[in-house]
Amino acid sequence: AQQKEQTSKAILKASLTVFSNMDYNTATFTDISKIAKVTNGLIVQRFGSKEALYGQLIEQVILSKALDFSDSYTACE
Repeated sequence: AQQKEQTSKAILKASLTVFSNMDYNTATFTDISKIAKVTNGLIVQRFGSKEALYGQLIEQVILSKALDFSDSYTACE
């Protein structure tokens, strides 16, 4: 279970790199898999589609920023 979570995090981190440097339409699972050091099939197994992976990535980024904001706001009180 822990390895599965670490692999998913590696895929999301690689996705952030790829989507930050490439247009969504030209980015591929191959680009992501090379950075994450996983197979394309594993990405599909974990996320289903590029759209679902991108959605999960956006959700994680927003959640991360919201937590950062919340921590900053709490520190100001």
